[in-house]
Amino acid sequence: MQVSMHRNSIFYGLAFVLAAQFSGGAQAQNEGAEEDALETIVVTATRRAESAQDIPVSVAAFSGQDLFEQGIRDFGQLATAVPSVALQEGGPGFRTVYIRAVATGTIGTFSTTGFYYDESYIEPGGLVLGIIEPLFFDVNRVEVLRGPQGTLFGGSSMGGTLRFISNTPLMDQFEASVGADLSTTADGGMNYETSGMLNIPLIDDRLALRLTGSFRDDGGFIDRHVGISATPGIDPIGPIDQEKNINSSDFQGIRAILEAQPSETLMLRFTVVDQSLESDALPVIDQVPGNRAIQQRGRSFDDFLDEDFRLANLLITYDFDRFELLSSTSWNERVVDYLEDSDGDSFFGLDSIFVTAGRVEESVIQEFRLSSNFAGRFNFVAGALAENYRRDRTTDFFNGDPDGMFFNFFPIAADQDRRQYAVYGEAGYDVSDRLTMTAGFRFYDYQNDLFNVVSEIASSGEESGVNPRFQLEYNARDNALLYVSAAKGFRPGGARRPLFLGPNTTIDGCRDILGVVVNEDGSVEGFESDSLWTYEAGAKTQWANGRATTNLAAYYTDWSDIQQFASFSAPCQVSFFTANVGGARIIGLEAEFDFAVTDELTVFGGISHTDAETTADVPGSPLVKGSPLQNAPDWTINLNVQYSLEIGNYDGSALMTFRHVGESSSTIIPSSNPPIQEGYSTVNLRLSIALEDWQIALYGNNLTNELPLRTYFATSLGVPRANEKFFTEPPRTFGVSLRRGF
Repeated sequence: MQVSMHRNSIFYGLAFVLAAQFSGGAQAQNEGAEEDALETIVVTATRRAESAQDIPVSVAAFSGQDLFEQGIRDFGQLATAVPSVALQEGGPGFRTVYIRAVATGTIGTFSTTGFYYDESYIEPGGLVLGIIEPLFFDVNRVEVLRGPQGTLFGGSSMGGTLRFISNTPLMDQFEASVGADLSTTADGGMNYETSGMLNIPLIDDRLALRLTGSFRDDGGFIDRHVGISATPGIDPIGPIDQEKNINSSDFQGIRAILEAQPSETLMLRFTVVDQSLESDALPVIDQVPGNRAIQQRGRSFDDFLDEDFRLANLLITYDFDRFELLSSTSWNERVVDYLEDSDGDSFFGLDSIFVTAGRVEESVIQEFRLSSNFAGRFNFVAGALAENYRRDRTTDFFNGDPDGMFFNFFPIAADQDRRQYAVYGEAGYDVSDRLTMTAGFRFYDYQNDLFNVVSEIASSGEESGVNPRFQLEYNARDNALLYVSAAKGFRPGGARRPLFLGPNTTIDGCRDILGVVVNEDGSVEGFESDSLWTYEAGAKTQWANGRATTNLAAYYTDWSDIQQFASFSAPCQVSFFTANVGGARIIGLEAEFDFAVTDELTVFGGISHTDAETTADVPGSPLVKGSPLQNAPDWTINLNVQYSLEIGNYDGSALMTFRHVGESSSTIIPSSNPPIQEGYSTVNLRLSIALEDWQIALYGNNLTNELPLRTYFATSLGVPRANEKFFTEPPRTFGVSLRRGF
């Protein structure tokens, strides 16, 4: 009954707002205003090039110019600019993105958010199912697709999909650009970034090369206080050694795109990406009184996170006039090396622990796609995909000092292979000039093979299934699109693995409580894919002759057999265990707006409200009905006010940005004192001016100097801590950005 009431209230509210929009929009149009319409972005969220306002998909899109004007240079900043997107923040190389509250832990599972670099799917991975950080220079656009995208974009897109689209070579002109950014962070170091792009036509109208490179140095802002203390996390006793700005990091990358057009119908594009990240320490702070940008340690370890990423893609398209055939062949590799100081943890009775971890991930993906271009009422997209994904991982727990004596007391090592095949299709039929029906499906079949190096247990698991999608869209009037949809999403499961048994564990007890097959050798049969259905109603409207845009979406998600990573109580007292346990429901409402109030003043942004909780008790575990999903803030708000002005003979603008992320839980496991991730708000200001070929921006980020306890850090140990640690926002930062085109 409660779910039904929630659902009805959302749809009644949506209907009321839509009615108000249509009446207001008609009135504004009747007034006959002749001002220019707001710019819309062309996206390929439906695997076709269409305006973001003309497709029945909840999508947020940012052009390269939008990213520069709003000061967005990585996914950490992008996440707070999009409704219903949440970030498990951990700094570069340690960021996990969740869409529409479809969030679980980052250990033992696959991602719930898909990520595409141009036409290449990149499995979120690394240490925490993190996405890679591409070069945010010379980018065409970034698309954020909300809701299940399992039909056209595959598994691990059950919450949504991020798409990063590069600029491609120009065949008929030389082009170059440079960029630089210099900033300083309060109580931190200097930050700088340099970038460049070169576009070279090699053969007129036939062959061109585009090169992009970037280097970034972030100076860090967290200090470490090292000294002997009675209790970890409490002010040290006696002399203190202070280490400044321990979380500095360097990023460098290059992207090369060679494109050939032998004829009017044939195109070949070869893309190579090579980038690396070196971070001296995770930006983790202790929850202690006073200045929050502090780590307190009994000794000093040199933490680090190094990540190398390489991508090669060959894209071929052929235009048959009424059809277009696409072939995408991709290879990518991600290598991560990591050392974490876990001083202060309580684990095996030891209090001086460090953890090293390594990950090597490699994917080879071949995809074919056929798109129709009929003049009639019927069109379709169909494709097939083959993937071979490999991940080798090690995690070692040491007691001692990495620069002195230490011993490895708990090694973990496993090699995993996944082979997946899929065919998919989506077809739309125009029932009338205003009404279109769309249906699609994706059939998938995959096999996971896992070899545990330590226990020498080899196992495999396989699964197949179908992801359907149904949709109705109705053009109520010009620039007013209504739609309803139902879509299924999933993510792959995992193979059999050993249990880490507690002292009172019985294998029969685990069988009875968890309902899974536990073998006599202490291993457990693999967990299966989890899935969800999302039911959505939305509207995309423009009015006042295109000077105002309002998009709304309301949705209800039913999530079942969730892949959970948790400890279970006696008699099945196990840790480090993943199983399909419990379910959840998610109810949400999103609104995005863009108003050209006058020729000079524009107001734009978005707001989302999410209500996400579990739906059932899980016997034998602490999971209970009504627990909030982790990393699912109830509110996200971003409001931007931009004013255009003339500075002398040049065009300029001032942009003020307000962003709010609501409070969220760090875990779905209830406790008397759960680590709560604080809600927080930030205010940014950016002043820009265009001087002929130059674009110059002066900015201040986090002007109120908020240092929230943003994301709880469970550490690699996955056990209760002697002192809680969190990630936070960078403190107040002032800087200048420059760009010039040639």
